[in-house]
Amino acid sequence: MSHLVEEYAKNLGVKIGKPVVNQHFFPIEFDNYIVISGDSSTESKTYKSYTIVLGFLSSFLEERGIKVVQLGGDKPIRGVNKHVSCCFKNTAYLISKSMLYLGPDSYLAQYASSIGVKTVSIFGNSYASVTKPFWSNSQDSICLEPDWDSKPCYSNHDPKDNINKIKPEEISNSILKLLGHKKKVDIETFHIGKHYNQPIIEVVPTEIITGLPKEVYLRADYGFEEEAFMYYCENHKVTVISEGLIQLSVLRRIKHNVKMLMFALDAETDKIPKKYFDVLASWKIKIILLSDKDSDLGVLRNRYFDVDVHPRYKGVERMDLPDSCKFSTNKYILEADKKYFSYAHYKKGLDNDNNVLDTPEYWDELDHFYIYEQKENSEKGS
Repeated sequence: MSHLVEEYAKNLGVKIGKPVVNQHFFPIEFDNYIVISGDSSTESKTYKSYTIVLGFLSSFLEERGIKVVQLGGDKPIRGVNKHVSCCFKNTAYLISKSMLYLGPDSYLAQYASSIGVKTVSIFGNSYASVTKPFWSNSQDSICLEPDWDSKPCYSNHDPKDNINKIKPEEISNSILKLLGHKKKVDIETFHIGKHYNQPIIEVVPTEIITGLPKEVYLRADYGFEEEAFMYYCENHKVTVISEGLIQLSVLRRIKHNVKMLMFALDAETDKIPKKYFDVLASWKIKIILLSDKDSDLGVLRNRYFDVDVHPRYKGVERMDLPDSCKFSTNKYILEADKKYFSYAHYKKGLDNDNNVLDTPEYWDELDHFYIYEQKENSEKGS
């Protein structure tokens, strides 16, 4: 399939030339750096696992004094050294001084190609042959695309999210290759949960822990001590998950810090008066009801028609994985001086343990996990 640039030139009857951009100086404190596109305006071109990629590369980049500069994006990607939002002429200057460009196929990749900057381009909504960096040779450019099971969507929205089927180790190894490093990140990715990048701190309110983020989830359904519970509610914005209702007299004292309440209910024994919901609505506190039994969902949804009712457990199907697999997550459970990477680990008392557990509780949180297998003599992972 012909490149898009060639098709434009043929149909317009013009010759292909390189773009000319009047670069504008932008102060940058690094001599050696790579640039990464943080633009997320096109959903089908938005890669969600750059954090893992940079984690794989961290030791290599640090040893060689190579920094990472993010161009654009609403917020910085974890692992970058500098986040820059500026006009195209400034961006062109930053790309021209960089060692390598990483990002989706875009005008930035084409510009980097036109001035001889090495490129690692990732594709999600079109074939690489159609929009790859046009002026690059094979020694200076690597194009990564998923294993297509159908034609690309050629749209801003991709229902199959193909770009995120590209494994982070493929991107890391492409960067290492273009930067002249012979070793590889010898890691195989098995699963990246759709909520992996979402940081969630769950605290069991049995003891007071200081130095936490402003927003936390209080797992009063795992354990409860009144003094600790009130401390967190008075000093943090909280979402509270509990086994039963919290009295309105208690909520009145902490209503300014309570964002959401999540209660586990039994359809046969638990009844919530309408006044309870009315008061919470007046305080602008959102409420979600949880059911342990799928058979109760219809009853509860009919009884509390205007309230969200969800199953407490999803019943996620287990994955068949090698025994040597590990996992990482951005969702933690904290209790006293212990840190647990899943509810399954908390239930078994396994703190700071990143082994995969084959239990229903573990698989239920699969959306929050990155599961991988790390080979011997590989570059250190994230």
